[in-house]
Amino acid sequence: QAKGLVLDWRTPPARTYDVLLASDVIYDRQLHQPLLNTLSSLSHDRARIYIGDGGRSATEEFLQLAADRWRLEIVDVDDQPKPDIHVSQYRRIGFFRK
Repeated sequence: QAKGLVLDWRTPPARTYDVLLASDVIYDRQLHQPLLNTLSSLSHDRARIYIGDGGRSATEEFLQLAADRWRLEIVDVDDQPKPDIHVSQYRRIGFFRK
């Protein structure tokens, strides 16, 4: 059963999930680290995390931070690998623990 949550990245709830889905959350550079911390605290080792990103200008910086602790899989709308970042181009980003 799927449930939605509205979260403040600075104070995530104390539980984990098997799957996390988010969209359009990579826009405020000041919240990049809190968002990454929230993804870590809400997920376990085998969790699947996917973020839909519309190509915000802050995405590249976010992905650089994320790559320190996550293996990232970035695909375009046709599920084709899309490692290069272009503003205003939609992509789906999968986060997997290293």
